[in-house]
Amino acid sequence: MSRGDAGTVRIWHQSMATLSEFGQYQDLLRAHIAKVMPQDVTVDIHGAQAKSYGGRPPAHVLRYPYLKYRIQTQAIEACRQAEAAGYDAVAMATFGDPYLRECRSMVGIPVASMPESCLFVASSLAARSALICLTPTSIPRVRELVDGHGMTSRVSGIYSLDPPASEHVLVQLMAGQELGNFTDSLQRAAELAATAGAEMLIPAEGALNELLWSRGITSIAGLPVLDALGVTLSYTRLLVHLQRYDGMETSRVSTFARPPADWVADIEAALQPERR
Repeated sequence: MSRGDAGTVRIWHQSMATLSEFGQYQDLLRAHIAKVMPQDVTVDIHGAQAKSYGGRPPAHVLRYPYLKYRIQTQAIEACRQAEAAGYDAVAMATFGDPYLRECRSMVGIPVASMPESCLFVASSLAARSALICLTPTSIPRVRELVDGHGMTSRVSGIYSLDPPASEHVLVQLMAGQELGNFTDSLQRAAELAATAGAEMLIPAEGALNELLWSRGITSIAGLPVLDALGVTLSYTRLLVHLQRYDGMETSRVSTFARPPADWVADIEAALQPERR
């Protein structure tokens, strides 16, 4: 059905992981989406281009600004493709907010952010939350996201797994039966968060969220665990509803100002690499 058909919602799910290289992760995403979304919502999953990270763990690559730029600009084109294909919204299902401002400025459909969605919803469920990421090098990046969304006062801390983990390790765990020592790593991070006053945990990594969800882990060290994917998709659906029935659209006053289509075409044509 085309965009705007009453009662139906089409969501373009965009991960910045190379999903084509992580079959188990894709399978869990599909199962998770089927569980949390009603039948009138269609969610199609997409990932970064194959080999975007050169076979390296994304969490390790994205600490480098230039490599992050080269990889994450894919998100802008994904949003444009989603709008052209008739989707009602994009769920940017990655804890990185890749070019969120630029993405929102380029399309007329809502673009939901996983960090933003999780932080805003968690603030309605707990006074202060803690975020759990994979490696210590991810902590500054996640802190920047929290600060950028104006939620610093609602976050008690950001913690890394100890020992650190990679997305590749998480995918291997998804395929196994037991979590083994990984459970201890989660427990240690959660206990630190609880001691610092956290009332809820937010998995600050899509693959970590799926691993926890697949094992039915909804609480660690007495703290409830937010379902990052479920929250992001529900928030995306809310934005579609607000646009469709209340006429509430993305503001174009300044931050998400949308350029004229002919300006975009002219400038993109001018910046095409010259053929030699």
